[in-house]
Amino acid sequence: MKYLLIIILSTILIISCSDNSTNEVNSSKEILPLKVGNFWTYSRQKFSSYKRDSVTFVDTVNYSVSSSINLNGENWFFMKFNSMVDEYIYTNRKDGLWCLYAKDTNNIDLPSAKLFLKFPTKNNDTTTIDSGTYKTINVDEYLSTQAGIFDCIKYSKIEFERVKNCGLYYSPNVGKVMTEEIFDLKYHDRVWDTTFLQSTLIKYKVK
Repeated sequence: MKYLLIIILSTILIISCSDNSTNEVNSSKEILPLKVGNFWTYSRQKFSSYKRDSVTFVDTVNYSVSSSINLNGENWFFMKFNSMVDEYIYTNRKDGLWCLYAKDTNNIDLPSAKLFLKFPTKNNDTTTIDSGTYKTINVDEYLSTQAGIFDCIKYSKIEFERVKNCGLYYSPNVGKVMTEEIFDLKYHDRVWDTTFLQSTLIKYKVK
């Protein structure tokens, strides 16, 4: 009986420690810090799967939280890409980052808001918005950039989840640290040549 009890307790411990990884956070953390004045600067470069040493600099871009709007008592935030205002507005809720189409600010349909990035999250969680379905690939991705070393969550569009150089890397209370996406796809010398575009955080300021 004594040995049976030990086996049962051991089994419970194993189950409780099994891989149900969730990004452990307190309620004050946000996957994208949204306060007017926050900004992020990225260096963008292209590289080819056919020519591994083909990394070329593209440009430097800036994202910023430019303004906010109150909808039914909830603050939503406008984002700028360089000088262009995003057509979507964003807010953080208890389950993650939500987005809402708001090109016409006089006709915003609040019930059409959708969960973009789930947070807190665990591996294999999915969310679906207008641009597709996103999946949590890994909740523990460490990235080192010019802006620092970050503990990130990797999200990916579900159709690209197995593509090595595709993904969105976000660090809680920092925001987007890196993105990798397919820029071009060509058939070259009897093999597919994929060109990837990578954006990497080089500086940021969050309140």
